Amino acid sequence: MDNFAALDAITEKKPDLTGTAILGANSDLPFTARFAGNSGSKSHSIMAKEIAYLIAWEEYARGASRSTRRRICDFWAGVDFAEECGWVLNTVLTVSWETCLELQDQEGASLLDLPAGERCKRFRRGLARLCTKLGFPFVAVWARAISSHRRDHIHLLFWFPSKHREALVKWLEYVTGVWVSNDRAASDVIAQGDRGCWYLQENWRGMAGAIHVAAYIGVQHEKRGHRAPDVRKASGITVSIGEAEQLAAGFVWEALHLPSAMREEVA
Repeated sequence: MDNFAALDAITEKKPDLTGTAILGANSDLPFTARFAGNSGSKSHSIMAKEIAYLIAWEEYARGASRSTRRRICDFWAGVDFAEECGWVLNTVLTVSWETCLELQDQEGASLLDLPAGERCKRFRRGLARLCTKLGFPFVAVWARAISSHRRDHIHLLFWFPSKHREALVKWLEYVTGVWVSNDRAASDVIAQGDRGCWYLQENWRGMAGAIHVAAYIGVQHEKRGHRAPDVRKASGITVSIGEAEQLAAGFVWEALHLPSAMREEVA
């Protein structure tokens, strides 16, 4: 997920931010707020999003099945709606369950004893409860996948205020049974478990990054021909940004929001 050269050429420009707070990489505010200031900066934001759509489409969706392309668009609709609500999905989490089972070093990780599909469901429910306890909704797209490298694992892209990250890391230690590692990690990694059995990353690219990661997650459970064997559904979007909430808010996301080169492939 590092093909951002074209996007960087746009986002590294310095728009006019007169009268607007300058937001840092850890900001929980919407991506568009970073470019608020004048009408030109609004066009700047739209251009960055279109480039992000194109890059993600070329890397993950082109050549994929129609159902996978539709799933990616559903994820993008949720991501776009989340931005409208002020929730740019700023956190990426991957948990490799079988590695957690091998490394479990503390009591209380009861999720590890469950069948794989049920474990994934309980994990999402637990994360939703943590968000509710901290005073904000659980806003996410996710997919469960199986690969030769990570075996059974889950990817989530979600909104989580940076001031609560310590609570998130402690919760991850508890539910996975693996302590946070002190090993040196990549610059975008907030925290990781031993041997990378789980790792938490910051989406510091804002809305453009969310578009890209959502496409990556959307194609996961069909990637390499692998499907989760014991559940019917291996990917999803939370109710908070799902179709019903979008309709209730009068939000409509269509293929017309995509660059013209991609519209025919979605129709």
